[in-house]
Amino acid sequence: MIWHSALAGVEPDLARAEARLDSVDRLDLIGWLDQTQQEEKKWQRRFHGLHSDVTRWHEHLDRQTNPEPPREGETAEQAARREAWRGLWRLPDEILNAADPLAAILEKNKADNDDDDGW
Repeated sequence: MIWHSALAGVEPDLARAEARLDSVDRLDLIGWLDQTQQEEKKWQRRFHGLHSDVTRWHEHLDRQTNPEPPREGETAEQAARREAWRGLWRLPDEILNAADPLAAILEKNKADNDDDDGW
């Protein structure tokens, strides 16, 4: 029995399922619905944070093997400002210089989410 995307129970017979669903307090169902929506938001934040860090690590590796060529007509000061701007979204040096950057990314994200009931 699904009520607004929340599992309210399991019954093999449709008539019994409807009767059981009618007997469940709607406030309980609303509470379950709210809980599932909060959990969904929490997991979306976790996924997007981890995905962002892994993407930035991949971009860092790509820049190491394929450095961006100097732009035509760009001064050294302009290039330095552009690189400083890019550095705002860079991963911390502790991760980039770690023996296992992926493990460091996973540990960072685990620590960031410990206040969300852990992984």
